[in-house]
Amino acid sequence: ATQNPFDKRSPESLKILAERRQCELLYHGELIQKAIFFPSGQPENGEGISGLGCKYNKTMSFIVIDSLTYHPFAERLGVDVLAQKDKSAVFIIDPENESTYFMKEDISLRNIMHFVRNFFQKRLNRHLKTSDTPMRFTHTFREEVEVNGSSESSSNAVSREVAFDVVSSKTFLESVMESGSTDVVLFTSTNCAFCTMMSQNVL
Repeated sequence: ATQNPFDKRSPESLKILAERRQCELLYHGELIQKAIFFPSGQPENGEGISGLGCKYNKTMSFIVIDSLTYHPFAERLGVDVLAQKDKSAVFIIDPENESTYFMKEDISLRNIMHFVRNFFQKRLNRHLKTSDTPMRFTHTFREEVEVNGSSESSSNAVSREVAFDVVSSKTFLESVMESGSTDVVLFTSTNCAFCTMMSQNVL
């Protein structure tokens, strides 16, 4: 069939439009952040990552996310990616063990291979999220949450307030262990489905 060059919805026109759109995104992306090419040096002594999946019976998927657009994702993991070198970071998320690992070395092919190998060999320490990480773009719970309350102006409206203290690794000892009272602590994790459901019900 003959294609109409004036039909903006024809397959050829849509393909040209998509290519033009991609060029526009690359152009504006270059204005915000110049393209970064990380070193690709190979690890010494041939310590690659080939064969690790069969040896340890695990599969790892690699996902690349635009840090300029989706930096709140890293923020929820406890890292301000915009403050990192080249606004880039490498994570390993282990949902089976509800653990997250953050590579502190500079990003290069060699360091990434060492990072992956150390993960399979269980040599990495879990990345723990603390309150020191700025939370500028993600939701945080208020210290006071209304229970059975509403914004009604009627004097007959029943309103009760329950305070929830957000405990971090710095305040845990003082707030819980040395509080002199019985405390109920809800541990939350970004990779824990039960924690997410309980947070919605309680908070």
